[in-house]
Amino acid sequence: MAGRFPGNRTCAGGVLPRNRTMTALFAFLFAFLPGADSLQLRIGPAPAYIERDAKRQVLNLDLLVQNRYPDTLTLVALKLRVRDRSGRPVLERFVDGNGLHPSIQTIPDRVVPPGADALFFNPFHQFEAGLPLDTLEFELHFTRTDGSEVSVRQGVHPATGPGTPLLDLPVAERLLVYDGHDYYAHHRRFQADDPRIRAFGLKGNFMRFSYDFLVVDAQGAGQPSGASPDSMRSWFGFGVTVRAAAAGEVIAVSDTALDDRSFNVDDLHRSALALYGNYVAVRHRDGSVALYGHLRQGSARVRKGDRISTGTPIAAVGASGSALMPHLHFELRTGTGHEAEGLPSTFRNFRRLQGSRVIREKEGLVDSGELVQAVR
Repeated sequence: MAGRFPGNRTCAGGVLPRNRTMTALFAFLFAFLPGADSLQLRIGPAPAYIERDAKRQVLNLDLLVQNRYPDTLTLVALKLRVRDRSGRPVLERFVDGNGLHPSIQTIPDRVVPPGADALFFNPFHQFEAGLPLDTLEFELHFTRTDGSEVSVRQGVHPATGPGTPLLDLPVAERLLVYDGHDYYAHHRRFQADDPRIRAFGLKGNFMRFSYDFLVVDAQGAGQPSGASPDSMRSWFGFGVTVRAAAAGEVIAVSDTALDDRSFNVDDLHRSALALYGNYVAVRHRDGSVALYGHLRQGSARVRKGDRISTGTPIAAVGASGSALMPHLHFELRTGTGHEAEGLPSTFRNFRRLQGSRVIREKEGLVDSGELVQAVR
C-alpha cells in the first residue's frame, strides 16, 4: 500500500514522538530504517484534485496511515494548515478530543493495530472560492498503548482539474443529484484499500467524482405518489434518453443485463464495470473516460468504435446492475480497467432549481441533493 499514491508533490513528513529533543531527533533519523518503529502517512490519490467554481472549492483526498510500531495507535487529533504560494499561512482547521462531545469522534475507526494500515477521509473538504490552497499540511496525532504520543506530518500541493472539456448534463429532464461525491456520499467512501475491494483486483476509487442522477417531477419526487418502488416503469426516469455529455469515441458498450437492480459480484474479477449492468464508455480528446451506467436493457444506440458528438443520444435510463432505482450513474475516470481513478468534472449551461428561485449557470459544480436541469 505504500506505493499506492505515487506522484504527489509532498512536503517534509516524519515521526515526531513527544519527548526530549535528542529522543525526537533519533526517532526522526531512524524511523524509516527497515524494522524500525515508524508511522508513515501517504496522501492520495495522485494528483489530488481541487474542484472549483465561482462559489466553492472542494478537495477530495484520502489520508493513508501505516503503523509500523509494535503496539496499537489511536488517532486523537487531525490538523490542517493551509499556505499560499509564498508559504504564508492562510487557514488552520482541526478535530481533536476537546469538549463534551469531541470533534475527533466524527472520524470512525481511529484505532490502528500494530502493523496495520488505516485510511481516513479528509474531513476538511470544502473552502470558499478564491482561498489560496497552494500547500496543505496535514498533521495526525496518535496515542500509544503506554499513553505516549506520536505524530506524523505530510503535505501536498493539490492540482486543478485536468483539461477535460466542460460537460453537458447527460439527461435533459429535471434531475435530483440523488448522490454525488461530497464528503458523505457513498461514491466518496468507496475505500479501494479495503481488503474486500482489493480481493476483486480493484486498485482505485473510480467513483471518486461520481453522480447518481434521478429524474424527478416539479415536487422533487421520482415516481407518482403510491407507486410501488419495485415497479421500474413507474419511475419518471425509466426509459428517458441519455445523451453524450461531451464528444468522443465509444470504447465499451454493454446492453444485455436485465433491469432487475442486481449483478453477479464475482463478475468484478472479469470486468471493473460489471456493477453498472448496462453501460456506455466514451473516451474524450483529453483521454478522460465518461461512464454512463445502469442503462436500460436493449437501449444502446451506439457501438464500440463510434465517434459521437456532444448531445448524441446513446441509450436510456434503466435499473441494470447495482441500482437502487432507475437512475443514471455518471462519472469521469482515467480508464475502464481495475486500476482506474475518478476524475473531476464541471458542467455547463444548466439551471439550479431552488424552489421558486432559479439560477442560470454558464458553468459550475453540482453535487448531492441539488436539483438541476439542462438548458438546451
